[in-house]
Amino acid sequence: MISRTLIPALLALPITGPALAQDGTLEALTVRADAYEALMAEGQFTAALDYMPPSLLVAVAAQAGTDPEGLRAMMGKQIQSIADTVTFDDARFDVPLDGVAVQHADGGRAFAVTTAQSAFPALGVPETTTPMLALVEDETWYFVRIESPMHGALLSQVFPDMAGPVTALKAPQ
Repeated sequence: MISRTLIPALLALPITGPALAQDGTLEALTVRADAYEALMAEGQFTAALDYMPPSLLVAVAAQAGTDPEGLRAMMGKQIQSIADTVTFDDARFDVPLDGVAVQHADGGRAFAVTTAQSAFPALGVPETTTPMLALVEDETWYFVRIESPMHGALLSQVFPDMAGPVTALKAPQ
């Protein structure tokens, strides 16, 4: 079972949602980031999984002993149980893209290095800024927050072409 302390981290992993940004351009990335931020602002935290690369979602679900739909169901129940006891009115989430450039890995995959700025005060999570990698899978932009070396290792395992960019990010220890 995913612990209460992992919920904020998973909320930021984003994350198969609406196919809004279907190419590797900065404009498409911006559209996708804006949609993600809007869902978080509306309190639709389970939608974070819609912004996680599908291949990574499969890997995370497998580690939890389930499939992607099972992970979504687990997360939905846990988020709802927390939402029943606290309010998220003061939660904040932002993916700043000023000065961000789209790059391409050796295999041609588009990616961008940015940060995620978030706060979940009701859960005791203060405002934090963490490295985030945006990448294209199946022509759609997805986001992966690198909150620990373990996140980077899993991302590099699922997407070997992202090992270099992930290594360059400084995950909190």
